[in-house]
Amino acid sequence: MDNKNTIIGIGIDVSKAKLDISLMKAEGENIHFTVENNENGIKKIIKRVKGYKKKMVMESTGRYHLLSALMLSEAGFDVRVVNPIVSSKYMKAGIRKNKTDKIDAHGLAEMSVIGRDLPKPFKTNPLSVHIRQKIGLIASMETQVQTLKAIYNNYKEFQGKIKIELSQAEDEIIDAIESLSDAKNKLEKEIEILISEQNKDNSKHQVLISVPGISPYVASLILQFFNEDYNKSAKQWIAYAGMDISVKESGTWKGRGRTSKRGNAYLRKRLFSAAWGATMHNDEFKKYYNELKEKGRRHVEALMIIARKLIRIAFVLLNKNQFFNNELCFII
Repeated sequence: MDNKNTIIGIGIDVSKAKLDISLMKAEGENIHFTVENNENGIKKIIKRVKGYKKKMVMESTGRYHLLSALMLSEAGFDVRVVNPIVSSKYMKAGIRKNKTDKIDAHGLAEMSVIGRDLPKPFKTNPLSVHIRQKIGLIASMETQVQTLKAIYNNYKEFQGKIKIELSQAEDEIIDAIESLSDAKNKLEKEIEILISEQNKDNSKHQVLISVPGISPYVASLILQFFNEDYNKSAKQWIAYAGMDISVKESGTWKGRGRTSKRGNAYLRKRLFSAAWGATMHNDEFKKYYNELKEKGRRHVEALMIIARKLIRIAFVLLNKNQFFNNELCFII
């Protein structure tokens, strides 16, 4: 058994099948062990480091880190889930270029001790994890449905050009695609209900859907992804969605700023669609879009600017618990 008082940091490298754990000790020794990435394996970690009070660091790896982060957090550990981009930069700063799961776990353990600006402790519940998983499923389905539709339509168009009628089996393909699309829409409704149940106070949802372009589903996504501390800055929300601008410059040279795209891709896509909806159905947003176009902004660029404005508006209105107003919101 390890003396918990001598452990100063813990790093956990996550993969689909296993977890590599590095225990950094005050004496300079590093202990490494592995467990299966399942409930029994995580219980072994909990038993081995029971009583440990300092930070544990692991990478966000799709859905594979969620079970361990959830169970360790519920067991009372201070779990910090870091963006892989951040941890990769930290570990690449070292002289050695070796990369193994064991080395990665050790690097994460070092981050738990000396890393700056680590995320807040992982705090969630099974329902939130379930909602995130469902959102991920919808995002994947949406991409696949769009791809299948494009393939089918191209195929159908070409068959028409060569005067060949589609067979019954080929006709049934579009029915299957539409069935998938219907299932995706039903999942979106389920998410709205789940998030509504999770947020008993429905006023925030009503505030959000008062904003042009923000549908009930997009409002639910905002409440789910931006559910921590509405007193954070709107800039942090924009960065989380990957809509912030990354600037490259050196000396007198300045590169062109680009959207970072380091946030949640599905959330960004939905907010972009909300911007288009606002432009189509609200005179003030349409006017703003046209002004941006007149200044030389491209279509996508203009909508991205409007999407960022929607985030700022949502942030302010939620903090003030106030409904959308054209005059007020266009000075934000």
